[in-house]
Amino acid sequence: MYIPSSVSTKPIQRGDFYEDCHYHPMLCLSAEGDKLVGVSLVTGGMGVCSEHDCAAVPMTVEEAIDRKLHWDEIAEDLQDLPEAIHWERIED
Repeated sequence: MYIPSSVSTKPIQRGDFYEDCHYHPMLCLSAEGDKLVGVSLVTGGMGVCSEHDCAAVPMTVEEAIDRKLHWDEIAEDLQDLPEAIHWERIED
């Protein structure tokens, strides 16, 4: 199963890729305070997350593209996870 390699506490900024609370790879369109607005690379839909409450995880562009390309396989694996699993943050 995919685990982001870039888990950190560095704030997500406009133009960054991140994993939202639905495990979608997202492109950040706006980052104001704790609020992230992004577009899902999986569905093309817009999403709003709290960087801390939703435990959004920074991703590299390579990780985001890989997640998009393998979404069907990943989504099957995610069905077996409890609903409230978030990756632990580590200090930079």
